[in-house]
Amino acid sequence: DLTTAERELPQHLPSQSCSCMHDIKLDPMHHELASLRADMAVYHRDVAAILNNQQLLLAAVMPYVVPQMAAAGNLESTSPTTE
Repeated sequence: DLTTAERELPQHLPSQSCSCMHDIKLDPMHHELASLRADMAVYHRDVAAILNNQQLLLAAVMPYVVPQMAAAGNLESTSPTTE
C-alpha cells in the first residue's frame, strides 16, 4: 500500500526525529557530525586503553624505581615516614 508507506516514511527521516529545526539541505552535515562522534568514541576508547597500559606499566616499574630513588635521596620530600 503506497499511502501506508508514505505515512511511515517521515518517521524514519533524520530531519523529523531531530529536535533542531533544520531543512533537508543540512542532513549531510548531520551525517558528518554522527560520523565524527563515532570517531571520537573510538579515539576516547583508544586513549583510555593507552592510559590503562601506562598505569599497568607504572605499577610494574615502580617497585624497581622507588628503592633507587630512595637510595639517591629523592623521596624525602614526598614520603611522610621519613619525619
